[in-house]
Amino acid sequence: MSFIGEPVEPRLFVAEESRLVRADHVFHDSQHRRLVTELESGAENSDFSECPSGTDALHELLVRLRLKQVHS
Repeated sequence: MSFIGEPVEPRLFVAEESRLVRADHVFHDSQHRRLVTELESGAENSDFSECPSGTDALHELLVRLRLKQVHS
């Protein structure tokens, strides 16, 4: 998405004065739809669990680290 850097950079230092023209709207709308589709596809093909499974192990690790800090 290299096209983002050039249009955004000048606007970091100057107040926004231009309006989004129809062609820009169509372009950005198509990019938004493409990215949403990509995110949804990634979510469907992900190996990650829907629910976290390491809560107990994480809790035990944090308790051990905190106790180690107290006794150091």
